Amino acid sequence: MESLALSPHTDNVPEYDAAQGGVLLSPWLISHGLPPSSFTVLPRLSHNELASLLPLMNAAVFPNRCEGGTNLVAMEVLAAGVPSILAENSGQRDLTGRVCEGGSGARGCYVLKDQRPVDFGDGKSYDGWGESQPDEIVSALEHIWDNGEEAKAVARVGQDRVWSWDDEISRMYTDLQTKELL
Repeated sequence: MESLALSPHTDNVPEYDAAQGGVLLSPWLISHGLPPSSFTVLPRLSHNELASLLPLMNAAVFPNRCEGGTNLVAMEVLAAGVPSILAENSGQRDLTGRVCEGGSGARGCYVLKDQRPVDFGDGKSYDGWGESQPDEIVSALEHIWDNGEEAKAVARVGQDRVWSWDDEISRMYTDLQTKELL
């Protein structure tokens, strides 16, 4: 939440209410001009509860500035066949390069390519991080909305490309054989 306050796209952060058990997202979203009917703020859910809701989603957006590893939630959403939009930076590059863009010509998700440098003015280096641009996010969401059948086809490709242990072990075994380590 602290880094959200440093974003060039907002001048405040959602309030925290301990009595209600968390961040008050609805009032914050409304204060930024979103109509109440345009979003749903979910309560805390178990993985099983969340899994049952994923197929109901029209799209998922991951404009994350930084992922220390591959984005597990993005992988779960892709596996559920949800049209997904991912920022091309940090740990998400594993997904954008392999699942989204693949190598076969068909894409498995939509990629936010306009990643601007992150600078919080604290003198620290944020190399590899990226600040996704709202206009590109809106454009991708509009594209999904306007091209529903294409978006479903893209999501099916992404769903087929999300990693499985069998695929990963097979690829690792091949790599090790190629490098004569086995």
